[in-house]
Amino acid sequence: MKIPAILKLFVICSAIFINVSCAKPEVPTQHSSDEEKLIQILTDEYKIKVKIKTVGQTLWIYNPREESFINLTATNDNPSSSSEAKETIAINFLEGKYENNSFNIKYDIGPVKTYEKSYGYTTGYQEKYRQEQQYILTSVYRSFADSKNPPLFVSLVVADIKQGVEIKTTLYFKDLLRAYQDPSFYEEYTKRAIIDYPSGSKTIINDSEGRHLDFHDVTMEEFLAKQIVYRIQYKYTRSAFKPSADTEKEILTITGEAISAYNFDKFSKVELTNLAGNKTQSAAKDEVLNLIKNLPKETPGRLIHINFLEQK
Repeated sequence: MKIPAILKLFVICSAIFINVSCAKPEVPTQHSSDEEKLIQILTDEYKIKVKIKTVGQTLWIYNPREESFINLTATNDNPSSSSEAKETIAINFLEGKYENNSFNIKYDIGPVKTYEKSYGYTTGYQEKYRQEQQYILTSVYRSFADSKNPPLFVSLVVADIKQGVEIKTTLYFKDLLRAYQDPSFYEEYTKRAIIDYPSGSKTIINDSEGRHLDFHDVTMEEFLAKQIVYRIQYKYTRSAFKPSADTEKEILTITGEAISAYNFDKFSKVELTNLAGNKTQSAAKDEVLNLIKNLPKETPGRLIHINFLEQK
């Protein structure tokens, strides 16, 4: 039977209507006045484009760029190597999680022999990236310092969307405030501001909206687990105060320092798993906190300029 032309037209139009009606419209992001202020400062004063999204108490800032933030620079010396071995302490594996009311740290840290080798260049961050990252954090401070509803955490992601590489910084907002108001807090701030090692993914390429990101509300438990790992890395690779030979006590002390820095007490124990020795030991909350109370205060160390790209 021949279908009338008018009926064909009705079916086509109905299909179009259904597709349009069922398609999920993209809802424009509604920004608070503080977020609007942040966007305006970055756009008008610094010409920096960002995408802002608040999830719970976490402010996410996505800064897509079409240029690399990593720089390769030739050194004054030619490529060279040495046959003389040096013994150093290396972090072979390190992972921290908060599970079942416990901070669980897995690690393999121990002495290794290394041989000095230079390829004739160093890696670092582009000066423009350094400046713009500072502009973004300064703008966050200016926008939320007097806010009645500031974020608890700030997650800044800077992405090279041409090469598919990004770097993420996670901050406790009150730490950022104190860093701008108290110069003596700088060295402690470098331990608290979690700067991830640059990572790459094909999903980053051409993503100017940050669709590949896991926008979520950062919890204090998640933040502390990451900061414990970051502080351990800091102690073993960049601190002016070298770690002791007692690795378990060193890690337990660092864990306690991170926890007590935020007056966090919603945990029952800290569990340490030494993968190299296949050994697990636990310390109850009171043991961890008492360990911190009895530690002597360290005097301020030297000013440290961090080059994260040189970490192994």
